Amino acid sequence: VYTCATSTSRGARQVRVLIVGRGPSGLLLAQLLKHADTQHQVTILERNQPNDTFEFGMVFSDGTLQTLAADDAGMVQALEDADVRWDAIEVRHVGESVRAQGNSLIPLPRTTLLGVLQRFALDAGADLRFEQDAGALPNLDVAAYDAGVDLVNIVAGSPPQESWHLLP
Repeated sequence: VYTCATSTSRGARQVRVLIVGRGPSGLLLAQLLKHADTQHQVTILERNQPNDTFEFGMVFSDGTLQTLAADDAGMVQALEDADVRWDAIEVRHVGESVRAQGNSLIPLPRTTLLGVLQRFALDAGADLRFEQDAGALPNLDVAAYDAGVDLVNIVAGSPPQESWHLLP
């Protein structure tokens, strides 16, 4: 993740964020940044096509969905509508089976998850650019940042930086 915050001639802050890949986490970050301030310019460069995936899906618990719903209930509803809900887990081992009830979970194939997150990042105003390799990065004055703290400070309103910075 690269960030750049500058002051405009009117004293307003302009925050630009460039996210290189990162799959679901990059898409969710883009959406959250746009929700924090619609004036943020958020771009994702992804080297793959929109439906490419190389991993398994994800399972969301009710607690995770409640946390996500605090920011975007519509996105959570789309995730819930995309698949079935499990409320029991069955473990089988050496011919024995144990079933546990009350574990409400939503399993999602990775392509479904990516599709929902892409749609909501686009709806929030993020710029998604597919089939863009890391070599397509703009010429950035890159300096190391400390574990994302400065991005949080920029969103929260601390003094802007004048050059692009890399977040590890």
